[in-house]
Amino acid sequence: GYRGEEISDLQKLLAEFHLYNYNIDGIVGQIIMKSVKIFQTQNNLPVTGFPDPETIFVLSCAAGQL
Repeated sequence: GYRGEEISDLQKLLAEFHLYNYNIDGIVGQIIMKSVKIFQTQNNLPVTGFPDPETIFVLSCAAGQL
């Protein structure tokens, strides 16, 4: 899978909302995609499982990072 610092950041953000309870390893996999889908569903976003710009924006705002 894809690996990167931005994925680690995403995992940390999702963990703040208790949607990701696994290793912060920066690797894209099924678990993080499922977590993104749950967040998208909870926030009435298009459910894709991908951290698209709208999802990242809402997630960052909800976490108080913007």
